[in-house]
Amino acid sequence: MSNKSTQTTTDKITKIFYLAALSQLAAAGCGTWLGNPKDPTKPSTGATATSEVSLSFDSQGGGLTLTQPSIKVTGRNGQTIGSIVLSEARVVLGEIKIKTASDEQEARESFNGPFIVDLISHSAAPKPEVITLAGGTYKHIDLKLRKLEDGQANGILADGDPLRNKSIHLRGVYTASTSTATPQALDMSFDLDEQFALNRNAAVTVDTKVTNNIIIAFDLDRWFDFSGREADLTDLGIQTITLDKDSKERSSTVRQAIKENIKGSSKFGKDVDNDGRLGTKEREN
Repeated sequence: MSNKSTQTTTDKITKIFYLAALSQLAAAGCGTWLGNPKDPTKPSTGATATSEVSLSFDSQGGGLTLTQPSIKVTGRNGQTIGSIVLSEARVVLGEIKIKTASDEQEARESFNGPFIVDLISHSAAPKPEVITLAGGTYKHIDLKLRKLEDGQANGILADGDPLRNKSIHLRGVYTASTSTATPQALDMSFDLDEQFALNRNAAVTVDTKVTNNIIIAFDLDRWFDFSGREADLTDLGIQTITLDKDSKERSSTVRQAIKENIKGSSKFGKDVDNDGRLGTKEREN
């Protein structure tokens, strides 16, 4: 074989080995050019890790249990003046959006109602579906109370349901703390159709690779806290206390106080211990 032929064969073999080496380097570098390793100090340019988030509801009060749904009533002097035993407590919620902060404008997946939330059984119909959020920390929820007009309520609420054309309905019996008090029937409704904000000082962490259950809790004791207000339930010396859009004079004043209390009495947090309730530490942390 001539020296020229031998040299040509050698060049071909060298080229083959060179290309093979480049291929191995590229594979070792996870797709980066010529196999350069990724710099761990630089942020990934890939898709953001996402997490599954579920939503449930809780209600709280000094004596609020499923078997004896009793809530405390605080008078305008700041002292306990009685209690309400609830037979019904429901709210209608529309869109519920979890945000990193109140001023965040990023479009995120949200829980879209309407949801009929029973504050005695802590259930919702329909049950909110699991959504996907970017893993990270969240400190804010936009919560919308939604009034269901008759047309919107069809197929959701039965004909004659007192929650039709309302967003909140409570029914129960109020008993004053005095020894001679006569129990008074209580029927309260609101047709609020507006959004309000829930904020936390400490952020909730949404972890990846698990389903994070977020709980929104309604503190019903605070709904009936009339501390510093102009009127309370002792001013309504009638057999049946009806608080609705047609309430007049003192009843209207009491209803307005409750409306303001509702907006500032809800909390949210992560169900860390998976017990379905929003405990004290879960509310604060």
